[in-house]
Amino acid sequence: MRKNTWRVRGLSLGLVGCDEQTAQNLEQQCLRLGMKTRRLAAFSLESDSTQVDALIFDSDNPDVNGGDALSWPALPRIALLGNETPSRLQWVIAQGIDGHMRKPVRYDGLLTAVSLALHNWQNRQSLEASIQKMEERLKARRFVFSAQLLLMRHFALDENSAYSRLRTLAMEQQKTVEQFSIELVSQPEIQLGALGGK
Repeated sequence: MRKNTWRVRGLSLGLVGCDEQTAQNLEQQCLRLGMKTRRLAAFSLESDSTQVDALIFDSDNPDVNGGDALSWPALPRIALLGNETPSRLQWVIAQGIDGHMRKPVRYDGLLTAVSLALHNWQNRQSLEASIQKMEERLKARRFVFSAQLLLMRHFALDENSAYSRLRTLAMEQQKTVEQFSIELVSQPEIQLGALGGK
């Protein structure tokens, strides 16, 4: 099994809504670990976050957690937690965080939080990509079934033979079964005419 190693040296962290003491403590930890920091405003995250690799936000800051929901950029997010009321925790969970740190921030814990956040972020991105791919294939399944029925009628085949023919035809055209099925169903006369008596 391949091991993932998380390198934090050279990363840039965006600090969102952190008070002065917290920001200074994080900046010192980052400096010690070879990371850079950039203080960001909650209201301009989309434009300001292009130069950072991950975000750390203070979940107790009303500029961050108040009013309208923030539009988070597609980056790993680490929440700083101080207030543990159920409503605050519910809000933090809804932000799709990848890691967290307890407040007040001291001089340790950042390496763990960043490493876990990077790991969780990568896993979540991979899972979302897999789900999207499965959803696309699921949508295409109805075309596969329709294409299979067309071949069954046109060539008087049983279900298994029609699917086997569909796979063979797709491979001959260097397409997936789903792609070929969509083309066949969208233009059956042209496609079936081209197939002739194959």
